[in-house]
Amino acid sequence: MIPEAPEATDAPEAETTQAQGYDEAFERLFLRAYRASFQILRSREDAEDVAMDTMARALREWDKLDPVPDGWVVTVAVHRAIDLWRRAQRRRRHDNSARTSGPTNRTEDEFALRQALVKLPKRQREVVALRYFLDMSEREIAAALGCSTGSVKQHASRGLAALRRELEDEDLEEITDA
Repeated sequence: MIPEAPEATDAPEAETTQAQGYDEAFERLFLRAYRASFQILRSREDAEDVAMDTMARALREWDKLDPVPDGWVVTVAVHRAIDLWRRAQRRRRHDNSARTSGPTNRTEDEFALRQALVKLPKRQREVVALRYFLDMSEREIAAALGCSTGSVKQHASRGLAALRRELEDEDLEEITDA
């Protein structure tokens, strides 16, 4: 459980202990938000920005959050990172109107995977991102998203199948266009 924000007390030791607990909780949540963002964005600066935005929102909504807001923080960070990634992709597409004929290196493969990931339905995208980018267990994902482990398994399976189909379709288009 995350401690409440420190309140003014007459006992300096209690205030110090409470503040330390709050700082530790904030740091732990920030690191989770940062890791989630970095797995999507692959940029330290962008991941830090997303993590800071996420934590600022968490502080604004602190009274509304669960006693253990880890799942909420990770979900918000993932959504913000995906939004930022999409905006960057739109800018790149606009800047580079001529695209190469097909993935020739790891970066282009990752680009294709991330494009396919963005096309997934929201819940499938969340489950796949949490499971395979953050290596969260099915139980952790279920707790974070407020659903059953069976639902997590189903969304992961369907999401992976959709990614496979999407990536195979891209490969097929490249072969027929050549």
